[in-house]
This record gives sequence, structure tokens and C-alpha cells, in this order.
Amino acid sequence: MRRAGRAWYISKGRCEGSPDPSEVPSLGKLSVFSKSPIGTLGTSFITVLEILPWRDSILHLADSTKRSQKAYKNLEFYRKLWENDCPMCTKKIPALLVLILALLFTHPVYAEKISLKLSFNTNSYAEGDMETWIPSLNSQWRDYSTEYPGTVAGEFVAPTYGSNIEIELRIPIFKGFGLNFAGSKLSGLEEGEITYSSGDRAQEEAQYLLNDVSGLNLKIGVSYAAELPFLKGLHLFGNVGRHIIYAKYKVENNYTLMIEVLGREFLYESKQEDSYSSDSLGWYAGLGVEYDVIQHVAVVFEIEKIWSKVNGFKGAHQYKFYQDGVLVIDDPGKASLYYYEDQMFGLDNYYEILQGHIDTPDDESIRNLRSGELNFSTLQLKFGIRFKF
Repeated sequence: MRRAGRAWYISKGRCEGSPDPSEVPSLGKLSVFSKSPIGTLGTSFITVLEILPWRDSILHLADSTKRSQKAYKNLEFYRKLWENDCPMCTKKIPALLVLILALLFTHPVYAEKISLKLSFNTNSYAEGDMETWIPSLNSQWRDYSTEYPGTVAGEFVAPTYGSNIEIELRIPIFKGFGLNFAGSKLSGLEEGEITYSSGDRAQEEAQYLLNDVSGLNLKIGVSYAAELPFLKGLHLFGNVGRHIIYAKYKVENNYTLMIEVLGREFLYESKQEDSYSSDSLGWYAGLGVEYDVIQHVAVVFEIEKIWSKVNGFKGAHQYKFYQDGVLVIDDPGKASLYYYEDQMFGLDNYYEILQGHIDTPDDESIRNLRSGELNFSTLQLKFGIRFKF
């Protein structure tokens, strides 16, 4: 067998440099054999390929020593097949088949043993029922001050989760395909107060509201990465998989009423503290590019979409009511988070409400009752760095 550059060419018809056909076993279909993963070890490897039955078999044996040498340097064999100028081949090889083979078996496969990515994620979360409840609560107070003339000050704001840091582990499994495991945390907290004062100042009211949402995001999925031919070190990748979130929601809702009657002041206070938790299984998909800046280190840019909604929140509930500083009602228990519409403050309009109850609300004025829901779906822009081991 005569070596030409870094390749041998073998056919039954004895092209230049080929051995006697008796040296080559007969194979009847497409077969690929490989010693050591492509480009992952410093030792050499051999790949044997047969694409036709024995009479027209053409085998290409390529040998390479390191991935940094881009494996199959010598493409002369594929040039001959493309131009159909192998003098002893008795059948024409389809040009498309040759092109596919050249891409699959001569183009370097993008694969590393294991990589770890750290990314900074910008988020644009939809907030679910909280997104409608908070504006509705603000509207209640404005309508109340119109129905019962007075002055309202303050406003409630829904929590925003902002940016976060994500850690991702990628384990290659086969020719550019890999398993991905990622994790990140999110948190959002907002508190506010609205006050109301009647025209004659005989009635003062205030509501304090704190919403604290936190979550642990986990992702399990698959990815595919390939090096782009026009720029060395530039890779395109995509991923898809399941998104798991463990969410916690804590709320404090306190209300104070001070009213003066015949020169005497009466003070009423209610305090409600709930702490809920739930989880959900959703989906994610992303597309990105990464560029090798130095050996084993790449910069990454990615766009990712997450589809995830969480309901079924349950947790500890505590309600206390005071009259003139004396505890009148103490009602602890386990509550569920509900979303519904109701008429509040004696007003005619219906308002969206997100609130916990030990028992299912059954007032006649309530409509559209269901489990409360938080929406963690988001579109993320991710900037990161990948370390390849």
C-alpha cells in the first residue's frame, strides 16, 4: 500500500497507490470504524469507509495525529471522486453523495470532552396573575377616592426579576451532540404603600404590600454544535430541553384604618403573611454562537426562550386582626393561592385579586375563581464564557 501525502486510495480497479484488492475485506453497505474519538486524544486514529458493494468499493483510510491539525487535511481523493476522474472506477459516484461524505468525514467535528459555561442573562419575564392584580389594586384605590372623595397617595409595583448568572455543564456524547445541565437563581422583591385621607381627615387608611418572588431554575437538554467554515474557531450551536423551576412566593398585606367618631378615634389593623411554594416543568430552546479566543476558552452569545408557568401554590398562612391594639383574631393555617374577580370597597366594578385562603372562597360576588399562577416564561439574551476541558 503506497501512501500519498496523508491518505491512501483503494479501489478494486487499482487506482494510483492502491493495494491488491485481496488485501481489503468485502463489505456490502456503508460502514464506519474508528479508533479513538475524533480529535479528542493526542493519539492517531484510523477511519475506514466503504460506500458501495465490493465490485465498486472505494475505501478511504485517513490518519491524523491531533485535532489541532484539523484531522483530514488531504482532500485529493474527494476531488477525484467529484470530478469522476478515477480511471478504474466502473460507476459514477453521485456528486451530492461525495459532497456529503466530504463534509461528514473530512470537516473537523466540533467536540470537546467537557465544557463549563458561565453566562450573564438579561430577562424579560411575563409575571402572570401578578401582572394584572397589581394594576387592579391601584385602580381600586383611585376609584375609591372618587366614590368617597379624598386624597390617595402612593402606588404598588409588581416585582421584576432582573438579570442573573447561569452555570451550564455540557457533556459531549456523539459528533457535536451533547447533554446540557444548567442552573440559575432568580429573585424579585417590591414593596409599597398607598394612603387615603378623607376630605375632613376624619378617616385615614393605609395599605402596605410586599411581594417577594424567588426561584431556582434547572435545565436538562441536548445541544448540537458545529464549526462554521468561513472563520476558524467560530461555532454555531442550538439547544432544546426541559425547564424545571422551584418557585417561592412570600407576601405581606397589611391594612390600617383610623376613623374618628364624635371626637373619639378608633384604630383597626389587619396583618396577613403568606409563604407559598410550588414547581413546574416547562420547555426551553436556544440558538447561539461562540468563538475560541484562546485554547480551551471561548466567548458565547445566545438567545434563549423559556416557556414556564407555575400554579398550585400552597404554604403557611397567618392572619391577625387588631382593634385598638388588642388582638381580636388570630387565624393561622395552610392556605392556597387563588385568583378571582370581586367587588371591593362597596364599588360596582370587578377587580382582579391574587390572595391566599385557607378555604376555597365562595362569596356570591366572586367570579372566575381559579388557582393563582405566576408566569416565568421569558426571552433571554445571554453573554458568557465557556471553559473547555
